[in-house]
Amino acid sequence: MINNFLIRILKSNMLYRFLSFISFFGWRLKFDEKKIFKTYHKRYKIIDNRDIILNRDSSLFFFYLNKIISKSPPGCVVECGLGKFKSFQMISFILQKEKIKRKFFGFDSFMGFPEVSEEDKSPRNPKKGDWNIVDFNLSKKFLQNNKINNFILVKGFLDETLPIWKKKLPKIAILHIDVDLYESYKTALENLYDKVVKGGYILFDEYDNKKFPGAKKAIDEFFNKKKKKIQKDPIGKYFIKK
Repeated sequence: MINNFLIRILKSNMLYRFLSFISFFGWRLKFDEKKIFKTYHKRYKIIDNRDIILNRDSSLFFFYLNKIISKSPPGCVVECGLGKFKSFQMISFILQKEKIKRKFFGFDSFMGFPEVSEEDKSPRNPKKGDWNIVDFNLSKKFLQNNKINNFILVKGFLDETLPIWKKKLPKIAILHIDVDLYESYKTALENLYDKVVKGGYILFDEYDNKKFPGAKKAIDEFFNKKKKKIQKDPIGKYFIKK
């Protein structure tokens, strides 16, 4: 019986997750990180949205974001692709607890995917309009009601908004890209990479995700020209440190 249990543990990703967590965050979490996580969980578990309630993977991602933000140089934070607002809320909450105040910009079409290219073909079969799941005005009201006020939301497809906003944005310390598709990743990188400060981070949500092969292709094409190597952190997230 014990042997069967151990076999199940080894076959699952539980052991890897645990060891990754230990290796990345150390044997003991700082008290302030424990406190910030407890406060975050208390706040968001009362919201009527199950996707915001932290599960195991969300917990790891929360601490990962907290570490990245605490290590990053001065500059604003930009997120392209907001989805269900889970990471946006996490980042907003962490930024509110920081001593260094940063502006936070969120870009999303609020109309789902744009046109899908040949590079995005996969068994997932993404289509134009997929992920049209959140309303712009309701999202702003939701964030304000939950005392998240350090943000600017920009509505529109990236190829329309970023060429304009890249001139307005301050220097970027953290760029989180979660846009799934080839052209969207390409647009985000071409418009915003030069705004990222030295020592800043670019985080990729779909790199090496078989459901969205276009993401990896766009990222590789962009950084191969710059001779930059994509790094993988212990919890399986991919990033570039500039």
